[in-house]
Amino acid sequence: NKPLFFTLPGSGEVLVDGYSVGLEGVASKVRNSSGLVPPSIVIQVSEGAKAGLATQVMDQALLAGAKAVKLAAISK
Repeated sequence: NKPLFFTLPGSGEVLVDGYSVGLEGVASKVRNSSGLVPPSIVIQVSEGAKAGLATQVMDQALLAGAKAVKLAAISK
């Protein structure tokens, strides 16, 4: 399975494929991802993004059944 990517820009949004899903949309995206195996999640964090938001996205993804969650910095 391909991982599901969440992007956290410095603006405070939570994006999937360029669309804002908000923190409240994280769990549904994880649950509705394609495949029978729980998805792996990659949280791409931009400079200026709040660490607390990354932690909240991680928590929501794990509660929704994500297999693994990884953080990645977005390089300039």
